[in-house]
Parts: sequence; structure tokens; C-alpha cells
Amino acid sequence: LCILSRQILCPLETLRFLFLDFLCRGMDNGLR
Repeated sequence: LCILSRQILCPLETLRFLFLDFLCRGMDNGLR
């Protein structure tokens, strides 16, 4: 169960991190 949850949560965390990074970059580009 732990391994399964890790396989599911780890990619989600990565996607969320990449999405937030992309969002911040987009906002920075829009403000500049």
C-alpha cells in the first residue's frame, strides 16, 4: 500500500511542482 501510494503521490507532487513553476514563470513574463 505504501509503495502504491508513493508511485501515485510522487508523480503528482512532481506535476504540481512543475505546474507551480510554470505558473510563476508565466506570471513573471506577463508582468515584465
